[in-house]
Amino acid sequence: MQALRLPGGAAALLFTLLGCGLLLQLTNIYVIQHPPSGLVDRRGLQEVALPLTSPSFKQQLPVYSTKQPSIFVSLASYRDSECAHTVAELFRKSQHPERIFLGICQAVKLANESCIRDSQYADRIRLVTLPFFEAQGPTHARHLVSTLYRGEDYWFQLDSHSNLTESWDTQLVAMLHRCPSKRCVLSHYPASDPVTEGVPVICRSHLDEGSKMPSFSAQNYVVKQGQFLPTPFSAAGLVFASGEVVYDVPFDPHLQWLFVGEEVLYSARLWTHGWDIFAPDENIVFHHYNRAEKPSLFRDLQENWYHPQLISNARARYLLGLEQEAPPNERSESLAYFGMGDHRTLQQYWDFAGLDVPAGKFESEIKFCVPPLDLK
Repeated sequence: MQALRLPGGAAALLFTLLGCGLLLQLTNIYVIQHPPSGLVDRRGLQEVALPLTSPSFKQQLPVYSTKQPSIFVSLASYRDSECAHTVAELFRKSQHPERIFLGICQAVKLANESCIRDSQYADRIRLVTLPFFEAQGPTHARHLVSTLYRGEDYWFQLDSHSNLTESWDTQLVAMLHRCPSKRCVLSHYPASDPVTEGVPVICRSHLDEGSKMPSFSAQNYVVKQGQFLPTPFSAAGLVFASGEVVYDVPFDPHLQWLFVGEEVLYSARLWTHGWDIFAPDENIVFHHYNRAEKPSLFRDLQENWYHPQLISNARARYLLGLEQEAPPNERSESLAYFGMGDHRTLQQYWDFAGLDVPAGKFESEIKFCVPPLDLK
């Protein structure tokens, strides 16, 4: 097992992670690597701090290969005592646990908030652990997780308080191959429990008054296998796609504390890079939504987040074309690299989504809250 130190400003801290029997010293950010066993390194393993802001990111990323298709699972966890259950479900309910590799960014305060309680699958888990007071929001955590990606065939992002169906891995891979687009992203707000009728499809939008950016909601539709309803919107709680999406639409490291705005920005970047978003044709992930009693990043660190969030919000609004001038101190090459693609224009995305934010037009429901024709 190797420990990597990435640049950062975290204070020295000592945590005992009782569940897996590891004593981890956290000075700045440590990445605890468990090199996957049975894998072939195509280029020679070089564990370095990955320069994700560089256009040569894809060439510098260490890549592993397996004889069978593998899935990288992205989990961002903030003081989440349910995360260990989600990790256990990912392995226990997969048909091929030997092909599952987890990248986790966990911010912890107490031992029971660690995502790792069992060392059984430690060789397939890559971990960034932060003291809770160094957390900088879910969008930034997902960027940190992306630095742990090692070229697996599929990218699977979900929340750290989720349940899954049996054989979720083979189901999602089969679903992606059924999808009508060769550049398909499966995404939606997962249902809350297995008895939910229908599949949630993100088709409604409105203006979030605080961020002045679009926010989404879903409507359930009963669909048959192979009926994929298109949507202009992706959700952070479930994203499944080819691993190429990580190279194509790299996660922006400059969006600390961004919350509302994360999903619309990622959606627009996906779509303009030529990816098509569809709701799954069946429910695979189930999400625990009622978490008012759980630790909250924005409550714990309420004195930390407001002003940095304004900076990230301004960057996101500029990338979305909602501001004419770039925020101060932004570099043009960074804005270009983490901005829109060249397969389709940003204006085409807004037209496709049925949105004109400056004009107060939010008509995505008219276009996308439409059941399949043979189910009307």
